[in-house]
Amino acid sequence: MTDIGANAYLLSETRIARTFVENAPIRTPALGRIPIRGIDGGGFDIARASVQVQAPAVNDCGDVTDQGAQPTQANFALSEYETAANICSSAADRYSQPINQDVAQSWMAHRRLWYAVARGIATPAVAGSLAGLPDIISNSIAVNGVLTFSLMDRLLNLITDNDGLSIILMGHSRARNTLKNLCYAEGMMPPTVITDVYNPLKGRMTPQLMNHWGGAIWFDNDMIPIETDPQERSDIFAFIPGSSQGWGLGKGLELLVPSHKLHDPYVRREVTEFGSTRTQIQYTLPIGLSLGSQGAAAMLTAVNIDA
Repeated sequence: MTDIGANAYLLSETRIARTFVENAPIRTPALGRIPIRGIDGGGFDIARASVQVQAPAVNDCGDVTDQGAQPTQANFALSEYETAANICSSAADRYSQPINQDVAQSWMAHRRLWYAVARGIATPAVAGSLAGLPDIISNSIAVNGVLTFSLMDRLLNLITDNDGLSIILMGHSRARNTLKNLCYAEGMMPPTVITDVYNPLKGRMTPQLMNHWGGAIWFDNDMIPIETDPQERSDIFAFIPGSSQGWGLGKGLELLVPSHKLHDPYVRREVTEFGSTRTQIQYTLPIGLSLGSQGAAAMLTAVNIDA
C-alpha cells in the first residue's frame, strides 16, 4: 500500500501540470490524504466486530457466562469510472510538448476520473459508482442547520478508533470558510497549523499553512455537493487514514485499486477506425473505498453554508 504522500502523485501528472493550464481546477487535496491499497480480486474483505462491552467480574470458582460479539466480514467492492478523448492525426503529427495532444488529453482524462472519485467518496452510491462515506459509516449527526463549535467537537469525539493517529477533516472549501467565519464572530483567529501538502509545480510535498479544528487538519474537497433547497447546505467528514503499520491494518479509510495497477491505476484503450484520421482513447479507473472500523469515520450532514 502506498503511503499518504505517495498517492498524491497519482492525482497530478507532474510533468504536464507544470506546462498545462486548467482554467478552473477544482480543489481536491483531501484525496491526497487517503492511502491507496492494492488488492487481488474484485473486492476487499475485512474482519471486524461490533461494539464490545466490558467483561464482568466472576466469583471464585464461578461460571464464565460472558461471550463477546462474533467477528463478521465487511466487503468493499471495486467500481469503475470511465472517460474518453478524441485525437486527430493532424494534432498528433504536428505538435509536441508542451501541447502534445495525446499527453494533454491523458492528463485531462486522469483529472476527470479523480474528480469523479472525489465526488463518489462523499456521496451515496448510484448505479456503478463506488460506495461513498454516507453508505459505509454509521456515525452521523444530522445538523440540518447552523454549524457550531460544539458540533465540530462532537464530530471529532465520534472518532473513537484512532489509537493516537491523526484525524483528517474533509469538507467543501465554503464549509471551511463558514467555520472560519464562526471564529471571527467570536473574536478569535481560525486555528492554523503548518503541514506538508503535495505541490504539483514542485513535484513534491511542501509545507503549507492549513486550517484545523482540535488538531484535526482540514483538507478541501470541492466535489462535495452543496444542496440549495431550502438553503445552501453541505456535509463535513472526519476520518482516520488507513495505515500499513501498527494495529488494525485496514481499519482506517483507504482507496482500493487492483494490486497490479497500484502505481499506475489507469487503464488505456485505443480505438482507431480504418480509414479515419481520428483515434478515440478510452480511460478507465477501477477503484473502491474501504473503512474497516466504524469508529474511524463520522460526518455532519446538512450544515448551513454562509460563506
